[in-house]
Amino acid sequence: MAHLNPRHPLIQLAALIVWYAIDRVASEPFQFRRGRPALRPRLIAGLLYVQHLYDLSDEGVVWS
Repeated sequence: MAHLNPRHPLIQLAALIVWYAIDRVASEPFQFRRGRPALRPRLIAGLLYVQHLYDLSDEGVVWS
């Protein structure tokens, strides 16, 4: 992560979030034995936050 700016507001916010708690609470419901493995809850929570913050569509958050 040496290429990321530690002063960027989103990097600072990420340092404040208790990610393991999100993983613990949201991982269990997505434990399937078949198909593609689920994405990590941390990724989904982060994408949803960015989507809301910048008022992006689903496609917009993927391409940003």
